[in-house]
Amino acid sequence: MTDDIDLHGLTPAQAREYTLQFVANMKELENRRRDLRRRFESWERRVKLARDNQRVDLAQEAMQKLDEITRRYQELGREKRELEVKVALLKQRLRRLEREPQKTVNAEGLLEQLEQVVGSDQQLKESIARVEADDELEELRRKLKEQEEE
Repeated sequence: MTDDIDLHGLTPAQAREYTLQFVANMKELENRRRDLRRRFESWERRVKLARDNQRVDLAQEAMQKLDEITRRYQELGREKRELEVKVALLKQRLRRLEREPQKTVNAEGLLEQLEQVVGSDQQLKESIARVEADDELEELRRKLKEQEEE
């Protein structure tokens, strides 16, 4: 359970977004359980109607549907409780992370900034090669000029 609630290496903003995903999943589970509760109530009415009309076959089918809905409702309840624990731990870890001074270095971000300033690695290599070629050309011109003067 703890593997997916590790915030190590995340910035507070990233950790907050990650935690919000769990909260959203929990809300979705709550909505699905609410929908199942409504379906359960609907099938309960069908069971009663079938029994009132002495339709044992329909009542049995409706009872089977009620059993399926009940099992799924209970499964979602277990999932929701697990998510509630995870969300509580994530929130606790997020608060701790937000209180800590940020010591991490975002290497990818630094590389992006560097590339914005000096260009990509390939562009930088090409620029250096052009400068070196210009220097060599200038040196060659200087030598030719010296030879002409002799």
